[in-house]
Amino acid sequence: IFACNLFLQNDDLGKFFYAVEGELEGIDVSKVEEKKEIPALCNRQDFPDDTSWSTIVTEALDSLKVVGHEKIVLARKSVLKLNAKLNPFLFLKEIEAKNNRSFHFCFQPTKTSAFLGASPERLYQRSGSLIKSEAIAGTRPRGESTSENQKLKDELLHSAKDIQEHEYVYEFIQAQLKTLCSKFQPTEHLSILEL
Repeated sequence: IFACNLFLQNDDLGKFFYAVEGELEGIDVSKVEEKKEIPALCNRQDFPDDTSWSTIVTEALDSLKVVGHEKIVLARKSVLKLNAKLNPFLFLKEIEAKNNRSFHFCFQPTKTSAFLGASPERLYQRSGSLIKSEAIAGTRPRGESTSENQKLKDELLHSAKDIQEHEYVYEFIQAQLKTLCSKFQPTEHLSILEL
């Protein structure tokens, strides 16, 4: 599926729309590359490095105890050097083949950069004037038996920590959507998403 989202704030809508339409019509899908091997990894560099990352995580955990933050989200960047140019859309197909029970996305704002990934939660889906989103929080591994799986599901549904985290995510999504939508309709109960 190919999608193009436009957000315009001035009166140049017609002019801009026709320019974008011309660009889209110029896309030649017959030149899409056949499946190739993913280039080999030559080097990986993490920012911050492992030592600094451990320190940051420890400080964040300590601040939860002292300051009383509701939630802290930490992230770090990994820079991968490959032995050849990577086509982000072919890479996304590889991810999808290995993880087909997620939502996959790829935005390529320039020829040399792309933002792609796979998420178990639907970031958003728009159909006409309807927007759908999902709040997912908390994970458990799969059990080795049906009864063990059920025990892990029950544990997740009754975990105060995971329920609280779900509430934070839900409240954030609700606050964001209320600025865009005239009506907000949440699901009525928590449920398990099996991946």
